[in-house]
Amino acid sequence: MGDMKDDIAQVVETTVVETFSGMLGQTIVAAAGGESAAPTAKDFIYACLLLDQEQGASASFCFSFDDALLARTAAAFYPGPQGADKSVREDIACAVANIVGSKVKSCLNKYGNNYEMAVPFVGEPCCLPATRPDAIHLHFSCDAASAARGEDALVVDVALDAIPAGNC
Repeated sequence: MGDMKDDIAQVVETTVVETFSGMLGQTIVAAAGGESAAPTAKDFIYACLLLDQEQGASASFCFSFDDALLARTAAAFYPGPQGADKSVREDIACAVANIVGSKVKSCLNKYGNNYEMAVPFVGEPCCLPATRPDAIHLHFSCDAASAARGEDALVVDVALDAIPAGNC
């Protein structure tokens, strides 16, 4: 499962950075994160997503977005009060989860899998324990300086459940 985890992590990392820089006009960089994705001392918005297939294998995603990142993104697209609306920021969080999930699903399905993707939704914090062997924790910061300080703008936790071997 190690190679599969590496492949999924690479797809998630690349897609998050490309989505924020290309589509949303925000700078975000992959950061060396700790094992735990538990955010502290900030306001976060959580988006959740599930990939599932008939044979029972699944991948669960939890995106923990710093609300300040989503607020900057919303303000760039929606001036005035609409950009300050929390539901707009939640929509952006779910849109990013949808884009990332679609890329991972496509990657996995290229190797003969048949994953289906649920609709992303706003949820509660759903960080995965560092001791879980199938967990992937990816951290992103707004720039290299904030990454060096350990400031997370986005944390993506992925739990893999009986995903077959293959390369993405």
